[in-house]
This record gives sequence, structure tokens and C-alpha cells, in this order.
Amino acid sequence: AAKKQVMVKIQQTQVQEKVFTLPIGIDVYVQGKRNHYDVWSKNKVDSFYFDAAVAPDNVNVDNDKVLLWSKDESKPLEQYAYQFNHARNFLDRYEAVSEARENQNNVLAQKILQAALQDSFYVIRSAAMNSYNPKTLDSATELAIYTIATKDKSNSNREEAIDIIGSLAKEKYKNQFIQWTKDSSYSVSGAALEALEKLDSTMAKEIAFKESKNITKKRLNTAVTNIITKYGDENVFDFVASKYEALNIQSSEKFYMTTSFAQLLVKTSDPIKFKKGIDLIVGFREAIPQGYRTQTD
Repeated sequence: AAKKQVMVKIQQTQVQEKVFTLPIGIDVYVQGKRNHYDVWSKNKVDSFYFDAAVAPDNVNVDNDKVLLWSKDESKPLEQYAYQFNHARNFLDRYEAVSEARENQNNVLAQKILQAALQDSFYVIRSAAMNSYNPKTLDSATELAIYTIATKDKSNSNREEAIDIIGSLAKEKYKNQFIQWTKDSSYSVSGAALEALEKLDSTMAKEIAFKESKNITKKRLNTAVTNIITKYGDENVFDFVASKYEALNIQSSEKFYMTTSFAQLLVKTSDPIKFKKGIDLIVGFREAIPQGYRTQTD
């Protein structure tokens, strides 16, 4: 009988003529058993053959993820599902999630993403969460993302989850948003305040004016300032201007705040305040290196 084997073809696609000599570890999983092989790729195209009594559960090229390369891999989604569930490292799971994100109409891809929402590593949970279009969330996925917003150990994940839940503008989350505006994380509280504004601008404005009397940083500072600017008048100019002036010119926060600060100037009739505001914005613009101004002007 013919010997049953699986073929792995490796093609180096770099533009330059140079061909690299690459030590590559390959794991071939057959009937639940991992078989490891070490090979050398020395040509533009190399083909390697490994024994496999049946179709492999997964073929994992660069199994330890040590090569500095961009890998474009072609294998069945079933193998990615196996890889996610039997991963030996974080990047194995991340690869599987990345493939599932590109195939969300596939039931198997959906299962990978659902499992990834509960992964032990926060980066995997974030990747899965941001795979979805909030407008098309089913109830189970919405609940999973709400749970991340509520309980995740990563504040950045909670912030992202609140953004997603907030974009739904559902009244049932209003009280939770109010509660989250009191969170110790500036990122979480800022996201919650922005989400609340979509449902109840009066309440959001009340909280923003209250928070303006406290020390605010990062996203909470941005949210408070934007809301005060949007609903306030020139009486809030000194507060907003001082916040704007204090921000580092290299911070994205200052860049995004510029628009709302300029909108406040439209409502400012005091010529001294108006000139100060213009000077601050122009000063920020002039501080941006010449090479980057095509992106900001």
C-alpha cells in the first residue's frame, strides 16, 4: 500500500533575489498526537513530506513562533479550530482567531470567536471582541461582551466592551453606564460617560460638570471636556483652555480635543478669551513637525 503522507510547501516570497536559510519547526497533529519535525528551508520553494495515516488534525508551521516573517498560510478552517483548542502558545490561538475573523459566516469560525471571548489572555479576548460588527450582534455575543465590560481584569478590554455596548444605545444599560462613570479607571469611566451621553445627555452633562471639579486624566478628561464644550458656553472657557494647554503636544488626546475646543471658540464672545484660544490652537499646530502637517492640516 502507498505510504500516506502530508505535504508542507514553503515558498519564500520576498521581493529581493536573496533566499534565506530558515530553520523551521513543524508540528503535525495526527489522531490527537503531536509529531514534531525540524526542517531547513533553503530555496524559493521547498516541499516537505511527513507521515500521516489519516488527514492531520493540524499542521503548525513555525510551531514555536520564533521566525521573523509574515506568514500567509493556507489550510482548512478545521485545522485552525484544532489549533485554537490545542494551542501550545498565545500566538497559535491568535492565528486561529485572526483566521476566524476573516470567515465569520462559517459556523466553525463563529465557535472559535465565541470561545476566544473567554480566553485566558486579554489580547485574545480583545481580538475576538473587535471582530464583530456591533449592529449585527446576536444576544449571546452581546451578553459575552457585556460580561467583559463588567468583569474583565483588563481595563482596556472593559473600555472596548463599553464602547461596543454603548454603540447599541440601549436604555437597559443606562444605569450601568452611570455606575461605570465612577470607576477608578479613567479609561473605563470615560468610555461609560460617552456611552451615557448617547442615552441621556442631561445626565451625562451633569456628571461631566461635576467631574470637571476633580482631577481627570486620559479618556475621562477627554469625555468631560468634550461634553462641557458641547453643552456649555464661554463660562467654561477657562477650564477647557487650561486642560488643552496642559496636554502634551505629542498626545492624541490633545489632537482630538482641538475640534471641540475650536467649537467652543465659536460660542466665545470675549475677545481676550477668543484670542487666547486661537493662540493655543495655532501654537499646537506650529509645534507639529513639518513632515506630519499633511496629516493634520
